[in-house]
Amino acid sequence: IGDRKAGEYFAEFWDWDTSPYIKGRLARKSDAIGRSYCRTCKSWVIRYFNPTLGELKLSQITTGKLESWFMGLKDKSGLHAQTLNNILQSVAIGFKEAYRLGVIPRNPAASIRPLGAKTAEKGILETKEVQALLALDWPDERGRLAFTLALMAGLRLGEIQALRKEDIMDDHLFISHSWDKMYGLKSPKGKRSRIVPVPESVLAELRDLAGRNPWLNGFVFWDEKTGERPLVTRRIENWYYDALERIGIPGDTGEKTSPKSRQGRALYFHGLRHLCNSLLRGVLPDDKLRAVIGHADISM
Repeated sequence: IGDRKAGEYFAEFWDWDTSPYIKGRLARKSDAIGRSYCRTCKSWVIRYFNPTLGELKLSQITTGKLESWFMGLKDKSGLHAQTLNNILQSVAIGFKEAYRLGVIPRNPAASIRPLGAKTAEKGILETKEVQALLALDWPDERGRLAFTLALMAGLRLGEIQALRKEDIMDDHLFISHSWDKMYGLKSPKGKRSRIVPVPESVLAELRDLAGRNPWLNGFVFWDEKTGERPLVTRRIENWYYDALERIGIPGDTGEKTSPKSRQGRALYFHGLRHLCNSLLRGVLPDDKLRAVIGHADISM
């Protein structure tokens, strides 16, 4: 296998159905690795690694060749530093495993250093803007309730989509799934289920919405066009962005970003989760806040 072409090796390495690496990870811990993550890593390898080094044999790839490839990708691709680091990691994991199993005598990726990456900050709404959104007459209650859950409970968008009638308890939501557009229901980020307190009035609205699901498929945020999945991400986001427009925060229409626009202020749907976290900071002890929000450690 050390004389196998690197591109072929990595394509199989990240293949969910055939990879010995993935099977080994799952055998040791059933939720150790996700299908979507593997699919993304495989696509990165095919798109960014294979055109340059994929035809070389594993044993022919040196640290110098990897460094040259990585720096060339940085200079020519225009990708964000964190994305480039993720691509590097998808390759480095494969080399580390090949070295661990004795397939290659050394790991050429071991000393490749990642780029310094600054995480883009998510914008947070002002108090008066939150009040305006809460008072707004939304055109669809699914958009209003999705906004409410992200703001008041810190739910991720995929967790909102995956919410089912059986997850609505007497005084809380039980968050045990997220929605993946390719593979459907999966474990939430961090692989941890959690209990999230929600006002009884909101729980009642969620029950009512779930009870009007025309497909009887259990989803709270159902799609009127199909019973095969919940509402798609784009529709929920667009309801939110339209609401921002109505309270005076427009989206950019030209090439240049305005500092007062939604894009200029980095006001994305996921930012509501950050706002929820900020509002609860100091109200709840940090350990309880992490349990509600679903953060793995205090650094988040």
